[in-house]
Amino acid sequence: MRQKVAIIVTGGTILSTYDPQTKQIRPVKTGEQLISELPALKEQYDIELIAFSNMPSPHLNPQIGLELAGKIEDTLRRADISGVVVLQGTDTLEEMSYLCYLLVNAEKPVVFTGSMKSTHELYADSLGNLYDAVCVATSEEARNRGVMVYFNQNILSPRYVMKTQTRTTWLLLEPLRQAPLERLQMSRFTFSIHPQRRRSTIDPRA
Repeated sequence: MRQKVAIIVTGGTILSTYDPQTKQIRPVKTGEQLISELPALKEQYDIELIAFSNMPSPHLNPQIGLELAGKIEDTLRRADISGVVVLQGTDTLEEMSYLCYLLVNAEKPVVFTGSMKSTHELYADSLGNLYDAVCVATSEEARNRGVMVYFNQNILSPRYVMKTQTRTTWLLLEPLRQAPLERLQMSRFTFSIHPQRRRSTIDPRA
């Protein structure tokens, strides 16, 4: 039986492309359109898309973060869901992933990801980040490790993630600890450290 992954869509560059009329990067794609560009994902996993929002990540605020944490917990309680991937913009990815790290209590993996480059750019990283984030979210090795961030072939703890620049696909630094993703045939990886799941006593839905 194939594993089922919920992909919660909040917006960001991963759903954006260049608008030649306005000469701006605009969030015009839907989750369905993004998934359709990655046939291998639907061939290997059952994907459930949850359209939480579609906005630039600077528009995400603490109240939205609480709602997102509640949605993640509600989704993980379902027996048919193996893990959750959250797609969002990078400007507030460190804050939103850390908030969910503090609030979400679940054994199942939760992986935040996004992209630095929009899909029209030559070095677009959206599909690779999405595919590998789903691989992490369905892995037994990723259970009981709390909320994680996946970017540019690295699994990171939200406790140490920081956006440091905007020019390349590598924007996330974890200065003290890092659990790199070793990609072998696009499906195998190893943890060099063992991030532990945080057990919160706060209900994000309260």
